[in-house]
Formats: sequence, C-alpha cells, structure tokens
Amino acid sequence: MINFAFNKDSQRYHYLDGEKKGQFVSQGKVREVVQNYLTDYSQEFEAATRMLSNGSWSLDQWEKHIAKHIKNTTITAYKIAKPNANSSDYGKIGSHLKKQYLYLRNFSREIAKGNLSEAQINARAAQYLQSTWSLYNTSARDAHKDVGYKWERRLQQSKQPCIQCPKYAKMGWQILGSLPKIGEQCDCKQNCRCYFEFSKSNTKPQEHLLSFGFFVS
Repeated sequence: MINFAFNKDSQRYHYLDGEKKGQFVSQGKVREVVQNYLTDYSQEFEAATRMLSNGSWSLDQWEKHIAKHIKNTTITAYKIAKPNANSSDYGKIGSHLKKQYLYLRNFSREIAKGNLSEAQINARAAQYLQSTWSLYNTSARDAHKDVGYKWERRLQQSKQPCIQCPKYAKMGWQILGSLPKIGEQCDCKQNCRCYFEFSKSNTKPQEHLLSFGFFVS
C-alpha cells in the first residue's frame, strides 16, 4: 500500500514510498479519487433503495443508512481537500450536514406517500453526493486562502456544460473568493463538475486560450 503525506504550504499530496517517492500527486488524480469515491457511494445508495423497494428494509432503516453515508462522504471529501481541519471547519461540516439531514427527512416523507419510483428515489438521493463535490471545492478554496493563495480560476470537466460555466472559465484568473462557488449561479446546479485552480502569485497570473478551449498558465 502506497502512503501519502500532505504539504500545507503547497496544498499538495506527495508520495511517501514506492517508485514515485517524494513526487507530488497530480491534482487531477486527487479529483479523480474524490469522484470515484462519490461514485462508489452512489452505488451504495442504489443498493439501499433496492432493499427499500423490495421490502427488505423499512423506510426508517433506509433513511438511517442514507444519513450515515451522507455523513461519511461529507467528512471524507472535506478532509481530502483540507486534511488539517480545525474547529471552524467542523462547524462548517456540521452546518452542511444539518441542511442535508433536513432535506433527507422531507425526502423520506415524499417516499412515504408512495408517489416515487425506485429510479426517481435514486436520482434524488444522488443529489446528496453531488452536493458533496461542491463542498469539496469550497473546502479546497478555504484551505488555499488560509495559507496565502491569492488567485483562483474555474475550469470545466463536463462535455455538456450549462451556459454559465464556460463564461466563468473564460474569466480566467480572478481574486480568490470572487468567482461563484461550484454549483452556484449556474444551471448545472448540483450536477456541476467544474473545479478551481489556485495561485500564490503576487501579480495576476498570465494565461492564454488554447484552440480547444482550456486556459493554461
């Protein structure tokens, strides 16, 4: 098993052993880990909904199971972005979970009415995981700000983005904290797959637009 360490100043993970010992883990690889983690839990949600639909679980059992996984995914994703979480961070996590639990309770009440299919329940439950991607990016943003990063830019991953996301990407580098959060002020909403990159430069980083539409510095 390969071990990793986190460098607070650079906000990067690096390998502690193996062939890549001492090298940084690419930011893309870290995002991939988070997204794969959320996909795995999405499958857990679907399995729980099958148990509910076939009568193996009660609605109360299903809700408790989903709530547990919402808590686990939220804390894990947040701490991947900001391993050195402090009491303020746990307050933010708690606030986020409080809202998610309220949404879940209201969701359970709708299920109890019997008007939602298994597919509709899964689609709705997936939104909790999608909101975790937004939280992951928000915590990464806060962590970079805490150690002196000054600039941010939004980059796209979706091949079918909404109208707003490409506009945000074309804005390039902006003062950290000035661009909309991931999943906010865009039609993608919880389905947004954009992410932030950050810079510590004292002056606005230089960039140019390549033919295929991505900014590079």
